[in-house]
Amino acid sequence: MGLDANVAAGLSYLLSLVGGLIFYFGEKHNRFVRFSAMQSIIFSVGTIVLVFALFVLQVILTATIILSPLAFALFCLTFLLIFAAAAVHIILAIFAFQGRTMRLPIIAPYADKYANPTA
Repeated sequence: MGLDANVAAGLSYLLSLVGGLIFYFGEKHNRFVRFSAMQSIIFSVGTIVLVFALFVLQVILTATIILSPLAFALFCLTFLLIFAAAAVHIILAIFAFQGRTMRLPIIAPYADKYANPTA
């Protein structure tokens, strides 16, 4: 795509889901960039799904007045989850800008599967 591999991989993390999609479909040959982009996509989608599920659970618990304090606790947990996900994205980007790979435990095997360059 005209960028160094480490810059493209780092940007795929910094730009989260959108950056991952851009660099995954834009880069056809570099496995490092494709792995980083796919790991970013999977991590971002997982985070979005988890935050949405927690939000739905908060709405349900808030509707049952008795469990409203639990809904507030879930709100705080969701808030922390969003900040933790942002921190992980930043850490992954730092590793990628240095040309190193940080493999997330559950996500990396799936990213490996889809990172092979296409023809």
